[in-house]
Amino acid sequence: MNLKTRIALLPVMAALIFALGIAVVLLFATRTMEAIHSVEEVDYPYLDAVNHFGSQLEALGSTVQSAVAEGEKKRLEEAGERAVAIRKTLTEIQAIQGKDEAGAKLALGFEAYYAASVETAQLFLGMRQGDQAGAISKMQGALKSLEALLGEMRTAARTRFDAGLSAAEHGVRAGLWMTVGSGLVVVTVLALGSWLLINNIWRQLGGE
Repeated sequence: MNLKTRIALLPVMAALIFALGIAVVLLFATRTMEAIHSVEEVDYPYLDAVNHFGSQLEALGSTVQSAVAEGEKKRLEEAGERAVAIRKTLTEIQAIQGKDEAGAKLALGFEAYYAASVETAQLFLGMRQGDQAGAISKMQGALKSLEALLGEMRTAARTRFDAGLSAAEHGVRAGLWMTVGSGLVVVTVLALGSWLLINNIWRQLGGE
């Protein structure tokens, strides 16, 4: 291989190495964008909605308890309004990509609890007749099941959200190091090639 060919190959090799580095960086960038998109469109909205549902559920329980404690039947109307808002949140959860099944389970659990709590309140307020003790037991059982389901969903949502952030952070770091690494490799190849060429030239000159 003559000297001109070797000189011409240096930028070609550098370009090939740089192109390979860019391809790998783009791969990491694509994965990073997917992770960020998942966090933005799925993981965070899901975590936020589940936590919001938990807050709404607590407020609803307090409203029903207050209605019974104060003997105020009109407060059940307020509870009904809270239930409407909760159903809206449940609809939002089910609309999140991949969360329709989890949202449906939560909705079923909520409806069971809400029906039992309203029934219990109406019994104590004298709005209907029935077994108060049985109604309380039914309401507590429904609430326990709902809270257990909510706890599982909160844990899963938090875990998924943290994992998404971690994946995005890892992708950014990996892309950065790959960019630096490919640059160093290009510089090293150019430096080594130049050194070899210079030595070759000096040997040829010395030989003459």
